Amino acid sequence: MSFLRPKYCSDILLREAVRQILLWRIGARTSAELLSPQEEWRLYEKGEDLLQEREWVFDVMRMRNLKEQTFMKNQALKKGAGKSSLGRTASEGRMRKQVNYVG
Repeated sequence: MSFLRPKYCSDILLREAVRQILLWRIGARTSAELLSPQEEWRLYEKGEDLLQEREWVFDVMRMRNLKEQTFMKNQALKKGAGKSSLGRTASEGRMRKQVNYVG
């Protein structure tokens, strides 16, 4: 059953850790002590709201990069850029995938 541990960590514990960090960051959680069940539930729901918020700056940057890549690819095609030995044009470099650790 140890093969389930990494999935539990990434699916459950990571999300809960991010939730708690967000609560600390905005000042909603001010103590590491366990609070009343009602207060913990309120914080849990507030943390869920925080997890659902999107970072619009990153969205704009992602859209800009996508537009830039499309533009560069079109420019290379217009100029008749030759294929490399790997069968890729010069504008088709490798990119790291965006990883959403929260959700």
